[in-house]
Amino acid sequence: MTVSSHSAWAEIDLSALAHNLDAVWTGQPRRFVIAVVKADAYGHGAERIAKVLVEKGVTMLAVATVAEGAALRAAGIEAPLLLMGAHTAADCPDIISYNLVASVSSVDFAAALDAAACERGAVTPVHIKIDTGMSRLGIPAARAVSSVERISIFPNLALEGIFTHFATSDLPEDEFTLHQVEEFNRVIATLAGMGVKFKYQHAAASAACMAVPESHYNTLRPGLALYGLHPAPCCAPRLELKPVMEFAARVVHVETHPAGSTVGYGRTHTLAVDSRLAVISAGYADGYDRRFSDKAVVTIRGKAAPVIGRVSMDLTSVDVTAIPDVRPGDKAVLFSRDPKAPNSVENLACLIDTIPYTLTCGVSKRVTRIYKE
Repeated sequence: MTVSSHSAWAEIDLSALAHNLDAVWTGQPRRFVIAVVKADAYGHGAERIAKVLVEKGVTMLAVATVAEGAALRAAGIEAPLLLMGAHTAADCPDIISYNLVASVSSVDFAAALDAAACERGAVTPVHIKIDTGMSRLGIPAARAVSSVERISIFPNLALEGIFTHFATSDLPEDEFTLHQVEEFNRVIATLAGMGVKFKYQHAAASAACMAVPESHYNTLRPGLALYGLHPAPCCAPRLELKPVMEFAARVVHVETHPAGSTVGYGRTHTLAVDSRLAVISAGYADGYDRRFSDKAVVTIRGKAAPVIGRVSMDLTSVDVTAIPDVRPGDKAVLFSRDPKAPNSVENLACLIDTIPYTLTCGVSKRVTRIYKE
C-alpha cells in the first residue's frame, strides 16, 4: 500500500505477533489460550490480528462487546468468541444470533440468555465470571457456589468455562493476587465436589501469565503481551517480547524560525536560539497524545527530534536543528518498535504517567494500518 505524504500510519508486524504468542505459550503446550482482541486488538486491527491468531492455533478469541464479535463474524472469523464485557437482556438475541460465548455475572442475566436461546432452539455456551476481589463484574465468590448451582439448571446454557479477573497482578509485591487465587480455587473445588466442572478455567491475563504461575490453570488469557508490550516493569524480564506496532507519519513542512519565536497553540514554547522545525502529519486526533507536548521525541533519520510546543489535532512540530537535510516526505516515527528507544510505547507511557494500553488503543481509525508478514 502506498502511503500519501500527508498521512499517518501504523505498521503492524505479524511475525512479531506470532513470536509473542509463542513466547507466552512456550513450555505450556497443554494449556488452552484465549487471545484478547477487544478494542480493535488494542489498536492493531482486530480482523487481521484475529485471522493470524486463529491460524496459529489459539483456542478462542475474546472481545468486549457484541458489536466487536459481530464484526469478526462478518470478517469470516468462525472461531469461538468470548464476550468479556457487561451485557444485559437486550443483548441476548444477538449473542445467540452471532454464536458468541457470553460471560455470566448474575443469575438474572443467565435466565435471560437461557430464554433467548430457548426461543431459537439453541444451547449456548457460557463462561461464569467470579468476582474474587476486583469488585467490578462477576458473581461474588461468597455466593458463587449457590448461584452456579441455579445457573446449571438452565437447559439452554452449557457451562463451558469459569474465570476471574485480577486487580493487582502487575504489582509483584502485592499479595492480593494470591488471595484471589485462593478464593477462585475454593469456588472451583467446591463446585467440582458437587459434580459441576468446566472445560476452561482461566484467570491469567498478560501480567499473570508472566508473573503468577499459580494462576495459569488450564487456560491462559493474554492480551497486551501478544502485542509485544509488558503491562508493568515487573513483567519485563519474564518474556522476551517484540512490539508489534510502529506508529509513524510524514514530515510535511520544514522551516527555520528565529530565536524568540513562539511555537503552537498557547505559545507555550519560546525558541531560545534560531531553530529548524519540522511539522509532521499527526496529532491527537490520530492518537498522538496531547500530553506529549514539549516532552516526547519522535525519530527522523534515526535521530531523536524533540516535540516543540503543543501537539495539535492534526499536526505536531519537532525540532530538527540537529538533524541535517530533513525534508518534506521524510518518515517520522512516533511509536518505535525498539523497546529501549525513548519513543517506545512503554517509555512514552511512563513519560506521561499512563499505561501502554492507552497509547496503542488510542491510535485512531483514520490512521492506516499496514500489515507486514
